[in-house]
Amino acid sequence: MTTFRVHFADASHRDVPAATPAEAAKKVRETSDVIITKVKVLKQERAVAHG
Repeated sequence: MTTFRVHFADASHRDVPAATPAEAAKKVRETSDVIITKVKVLKQERAVAHG
């Protein structure tokens, strides 16, 4: 799961775990009416190859 930092027009932000940036924006829109200005990857968990 990737954590996205969703930035708002009022200069605040929220960190949202989601699979895609669109999903992160959708989750935030359900709880907030503030305009989203950008969605950035905050932390991406990578699969580790063993072998």
